[in-house]
Amino acid sequence: MPTLLDTVKNLLHENETILFYTQCSLSLFLHRGPSMPGIILATNKRMLFVYKEKNKFNSQRYEEYLYERIEEVKEHPYFFSSHTSIYYNDDWVRFEKIYDQNIRKQLCSIIQQQIVSSS
Repeated sequence: MPTLLDTVKNLLHENETILFYTQCSLSLFLHRGPSMPGIILATNKRMLFVYKEKNKFNSQRYEEYLYERIEEVKEHPYFFSSHTSIYYNDDWVRFEKIYDQNIRKQLCSIIQQQIVSSS
């Protein structure tokens, strides 16, 4: 059974390196169900959110976010709703349950730097 680390290694492209990663949950604006727990990875080429699909054996999945399509990134430091949001393809994507302020700031900073360097 492949681990999450194996899945991530298989997803990376040539010359792609991980700049940052942390556990969080993904919540899409149109996604009505509960948020999906997983790991957000910021690489030098894109962002990946890797998660395991519920109720399915051996089902590692991922969502990909290219820096050139991210229009905005925001940190939301609210006590009960600490998250980071990106505006991607005309929709807000939220990475929730990032309670450490330093981690949220670091994630936002890396995303901003990669957006600038990709344009």
